[in-house]
Amino acid sequence: KWEDLSPLEQEIFFKDQWYGRQIFEGDILEAHYDDKYPENTTRTVVIWSHGTECRNDGLGWYMKQGDYAPDPLDYMDADKNRVIGNIHQHKELLEEEWL
Repeated sequence: KWEDLSPLEQEIFFKDQWYGRQIFEGDILEAHYDDKYPENTTRTVVIWSHGTECRNDGLGWYMKQGDYAPDPLDYMDADKNRVIGNIHQHKELLEEEWL
């Protein structure tokens, strides 16, 4: 969100042209899905699916959490998730069984 940018970042971009940060395969996302419990967070990894490992057998971007079936990554998730790192540089952000 625009409001999450630092003052310096807001000087670099134009508000009416800001569509959010790019997300890449391997990024670790953190989300707060329930406003009643802001301390509860969910972390997922962005993956590219070729269709076989995802529940709707579609080609595209998904969010993977542990051993659960991946969920599609779409615009409805954008306001809830933020990138906090990636699996290549920040493995410590994930539980060990994910790696």
